[in-house]
Amino acid sequence: MQGDFRIGGRLVRPRLNEIDSDDTTIHLEPKVMKVLVTLATHAGDVVTRQQLRETVWQDVFVGDDVLVRAISELRRAFQDDPHLQHTIQTIPKVGYLLVAPVQNIEPSPMASMEAGEESSEKTDSIQDEGEELGVLEGKRKVRLERWHVGVL
Repeated sequence: MQGDFRIGGRLVRPRLNEIDSDDTTIHLEPKVMKVLVTLATHAGDVVTRQQLRETVWQDVFVGDDVLVRAISELRRAFQDDPHLQHTIQTIPKVGYLLVAPVQNIEPSPMASMEAGEESSEKTDSIQDEGEELGVLEGKRKVRLERWHVGVL
């Protein structure tokens, strides 16, 4: 999962290691954010403890206590009661399941322009795919127009 996304009513900004709600911003350690991003990438699926350790801590051996602490910090950030588990559900002896809805956020026009080369590649592919542009006229056409305005 790339870019910002929402979990429930909270905005998750992985690049900044932040979770924003209405009036507060919570800063997370990078590894804790990586646990959240991994769970969000597999939302609705159980992510095993082993998968999390391999993804987040890769070649470093960590015990279950490190992962449990990361999950605890995420629950605190989302005000998720460990007994009710509305956001992250523990699957005993297996792993964790992100049960809260995840919503990807479209990048802003400025973020698209900052991507530079990537934006022009997307623009070229949109221009080459005339039929697809007609079918998906709304999003892609607006993005294309905004990109051209930014170049001028």
